[in-house]
Amino acid sequence: MKILGDTLNLKECPQVNSILMSDPKYYTVSYAINNHMIDEFGELNQVNPMKALQEWLSLKRCFEKIGYPVKTIPPVSGLPDLVFSANQSFPLPDGRVVLSKMRSEERAPEVKVFKSWYEGQGINEFIEMESYFESMGDILWHPGSMLLWGGHGFRTEEAALEELFNKTNIPIIPLKLINESFYHLDTCFSLLDSKTLAYYPGAFEEETNAFLEKWFERTIILEEEEALKNFAGNCYCPDGKNVLLHPGSTKFDIKLLKLGFKIHHIRTGEFIKGGGSVFCMKLPLFL
Repeated sequence: MKILGDTLNLKECPQVNSILMSDPKYYTVSYAINNHMIDEFGELNQVNPMKALQEWLSLKRCFEKIGYPVKTIPPVSGLPDLVFSANQSFPLPDGRVVLSKMRSEERAPEVKVFKSWYEGQGINEFIEMESYFESMGDILWHPGSMLLWGGHGFRTEEAALEELFNKTNIPIIPLKLINESFYHLDTCFSLLDSKTLAYYPGAFEEETNAFLEKWFERTIILEEEEALKNFAGNCYCPDGKNVLLHPGSTKFDIKLLKLGFKIHHIRTGEFIKGGGSVFCMKLPLFL
């Protein structure tokens, strides 16, 4: 496995200070760019707008309750997936922002909306990507370290990871995704703390799974049904102790509790209809 950069002498990464979410006013499933958006009859999933808003507000309040102020981006008509705010940009601790290059034309306009928001915050230094790159859908910080884990295969190109490394000099460990139901790394790979990973092995090659088992001191293997149905791998642990996730993954819950994590169940069923859950619905900020 080719690792980009030096992973032996890692610098400390600053703590996340706040969370960015996008108002779900126009969220719906109006096209299909992943197989979670289609129901059992081959039709687009139908979203309940009021229920979606309640779920979104519950997630926002939970972040605020555990100590993370939430900033919001206003909704934009015609951009239903803007609500999945992990995908359009990748903020760096030095104040720069990497802008995504979305794979699907339906989502491409979302990037300009996020760029405008950053400019409104006084941020004007952006990194443009030449290769397809979907930010925190596929690029995740290793807790506490200036180290990135990067998924590729369905949305983000492998070349984008090398491009990102060349432009930031932050070490990256590339992971190839092989299961289209787990089209982003954040759907099957959750870094709970610096020593603990929760992941679904069926999303990766055997060589990758063997590497992960050696790299991490503790690994939680996600059950296929919980990973697919409940998006267990799309949970989020911002501080090494509080885990926010959609309810229903009993086996995962038991493993988390045994390791001392505190669980916060937040229903995201309306957003799972669009192919995302907790992790997809937020962007950690250093602001």
